[in-house]
Amino acid sequence: DGVPLLVAELTRAAVVAHFIDARTLQPGARLLAAAGGDASLADVAQRATLFAIMDECMPSTLDAAVLAQVDTCAPHTRVVAQCAAVAGMEFTRALVTAVVDDVRIDVAAALAELVDA
Repeated sequence: DGVPLLVAELTRAAVVAHFIDARTLQPGARLLAAAGGDASLADVAQRATLFAIMDECMPSTLDAAVLAQVDTCAPHTRVVAQCAAVAGMEFTRALVTAVVDDVRIDVAAALAELVDA
């Protein structure tokens, strides 16, 4: 579970940060801009600069990658995510609804947003 999931989440984070073009998996707009339009990484100094930019902006752990995705969600969805996290790896919508304890929050919609995040 761990390594493939980490690769998938870091790739998603790189796409979201425009480091990788989602369609081609080639260098994205942010890397191209930082490289002055050339992300061939032929120059050692250029590579160091690009890697420093990525290191600063990319999550370094699976937890950080997942939290970065959750941070893009609506505030009520983050509340649902926190309540679901308390339940562990598996939970039911009914359990999360009981834990959320806020009738203004549509738990089903929030869970759907988390799935799509």
